[in-house]
Amino acid sequence: MKLSDLPIDRPIATIMLLISLMVLGAVAITNLPLDFLPLVKEPEIDVEVPFPGSHPLEALREVVQPIEEEIATIPGVEAIESSAGSGQIRVETRFSWSSNIDLKRMEVREAVERARRQLPEEVGHISVEGDINAPGGGSALRGRISAERDLSESWELLDRRIKRPLERVAGVARVNLEGVERQRIQIELDLPALKSHGIDPQDVLREFNVSNQDLDAGTIHGDVLRYDVRTVARFQDVEEMRELRLGDLGIRLGDVARVALEEPRLDYGRHLDRKFAIGIEVFTEPSANTVATVDRLMERIAEIEKDPELKGIKLLVWNNAAEEIRSSLLGLRNAGLYGGILAVLVLFLFLPRLKTTAVIAVAIPFSLVVTCGAMFVLGAEFNVLTMLGLMLGVGMLVDNAVVVIENIHRLQGQGMPPKDAARKGAREIFLAVVPTTATTIIV
Repeated sequence: MKLSDLPIDRPIATIMLLISLMVLGAVAITNLPLDFLPLVKEPEIDVEVPFPGSHPLEALREVVQPIEEEIATIPGVEAIESSAGSGQIRVETRFSWSSNIDLKRMEVREAVERARRQLPEEVGHISVEGDINAPGGGSALRGRISAERDLSESWELLDRRIKRPLERVAGVARVNLEGVERQRIQIELDLPALKSHGIDPQDVLREFNVSNQDLDAGTIHGDVLRYDVRTVARFQDVEEMRELRLGDLGIRLGDVARVALEEPRLDYGRHLDRKFAIGIEVFTEPSANTVATVDRLMERIAEIEKDPELKGIKLLVWNNAAEEIRSSLLGLRNAGLYGGILAVLVLFLFLPRLKTTAVIAVAIPFSLVVTCGAMFVLGAEFNVLTMLGLMLGVGMLVDNAVVVIENIHRLQGQGMPPKDAARKGAREIFLAVVPTTATTIIV
């Protein structure tokens, strides 16, 4: 039995199969994730190196150069770009698109470990990550936080009541606050005072580091109990830092330096209605459903706005990726819907037979719904490319349906019974329709 004969010889089984596929597709339509473009695993590995208290030129010489020399030995490297700021270094390595990015990430990590022994002791944990994102994608949500009062000193409040609650939303990768920074300890040494007391700045740094650490002093074994001994020596406040003794002369740190807890000086700003504001930017995880994540974020923002601790503070969202995605997909959906209706009308004009046109008109939505079920099973999503693919599929479906039905109708006009005409008509053009469709799919 040939494939084209199966629906004719097994009508009940065919109908049950079609109903099952329709049900699966109908359920899948409401559960398929929405996004603007598909995820792309870019052939780029980023290395982030924390180097507290370093000068950019010092970081380039002592950190960037050793890491670049080791990474450059990896086969397939196309470009290396590095940047060094105050306390932070970033090295971006790009490979060809044909590279196995997971394997290259391991090779970059091994290269960083080889360079580790040449780096200063102050260098912290080195992060090695690859880029996975949607082309042209950025933050999923952007906005401004404004208030009648000055928020430049409200980092703790904004972090505790806005930033952390948003980070706990499922699908959120990170939340950035721009225009406000955490307070930091600023120590400005008085070089003339140090010189007059015969104190070297390096000695001050060494004494400060030694005095500001907790140590494990080991274990004391008694007759019955065992005691774990640990020294607690970290500074608890600014005043303790000022009272730090330098050397044997009784000189305090506060005598030769200005020690203060203050906000770092910002070289940028955000404004809303010509008033100072805090910028907020939310990024989603690469594999997260952008629309669903943003919807959850908006629900959480509505809860945050009712927080009594944030009275007088307004959060304005002016860039919502979910709305843009919905608008783009809605436009494509409407274009496909209108195109399908026009295709049916044109067919009716050229094939002035209501039954023939009705068969094609029913086949169009049925095939789209079944395709959505297949997309759901395969883990696909609705985006611009898949929607365009569905629209292209509608055109191919109409072409093939017209050819098959017209051939069947021709055989019926020659006096052949409907079943025999359907069987022979589909069989005659089977080898013609399949190759023409396959060539389009291959392209």
